[in-house]
Amino acid sequence: MTLVATLAPGAWLVRIGRGEHLVEDELIQMLSRGYLGGASLDVFREEPLPADHPFWQDDRLRITPHIASDSLPGVVAGQVIETARARGY
Repeated sequence: MTLVATLAPGAWLVRIGRGEHLVEDELIQMLSRGYLGGASLDVFREEPLPADHPFWQDDRLRITPHIASDSLPGVVAGQVIETARARGY
């Protein structure tokens, strides 16, 4: 069983680190089926993420520029809250 398949329906995936635990094609399929609520992604198999990658086309995905390791937690927390409020969450 893969990582995404173990999540509860409607779950939100947050990926901030590298590893083989996420299969990007599976994530796309799970979003297409409505199984996941969305995902926040900071790292990808191919970087920078190509302009024609399907992740750019899905409003349920939040894509960050892979700078998490260079960020201060307090600053990032403020940015996440500000973004969530701006999007009406």
